[in-house]
Amino acid sequence: MAEALCKWRGLAPWVAVVITVAIQIAAISYSYGSLSQRQQDFDHRLQVIETNDREQARQLGESASRLARIEEGVAYIRDAVKAAPK
Repeated sequence: MAEALCKWRGLAPWVAVVITVAIQIAAISYSYGSLSQRQQDFDHRLQVIETNDREQARQLGESASRLARIEEGVAYIRDAVKAAPK
């Protein structure tokens, strides 16, 4: 057994290098997966915000149209009251 250990003693540094590289690859893979998940979460949140923004813009447009119609009605009534004989 001692002879076998002495014979393969020169491989120990290479084994350590291979194990270190394998650990680093695993850590990089985990980090990439974590970043990928965060990117997907960010994309989903951005999509929700854009959808809400479009909906609010639509509602604002409808409100502006209603307000313009109300103002037209008020102006018509004001003109009618001014033009009415006293």
